Amino acid sequence: MMMTIVLTCLPSVAHALDRANQLDVVGTVRGRSINLHYDDVEENKQEHKCYDLTITREVDPVCASNGKKYANPSTYEFHKCLTSALEELDLQVVDMEVCLDAELEDNHYK
Repeated sequence: MMMTIVLTCLPSVAHALDRANQLDVVGTVRGRSINLHYDDVEENKQEHKCYDLTITREVDPVCASNGKKYANPSTYEFHKCLTSALEELDLQVVDMEVCLDAELEDNHYK
């Protein structure tokens, strides 16, 4: 079914149509996990799959081949998926010594 929406040209409509405002990522916290929901008119299907992943809240650091330290394996898998979709780069888990000086990415649990 095709639907056409006609909008009048108001500043708020122009703002809503701005590409930067079309992407809406919402994270909800329930218990020990964070559920991400992704919404974008022209979404990248591979990127969309990343937002279906469940991110847990425990702190069990993982070092990745990009030199970043992620809070736990599920956070690493989420960023690995996004990096693959957006940058076509395949992250790998590496020895924690590679990330000795790195801060935890996405460490919003503290």
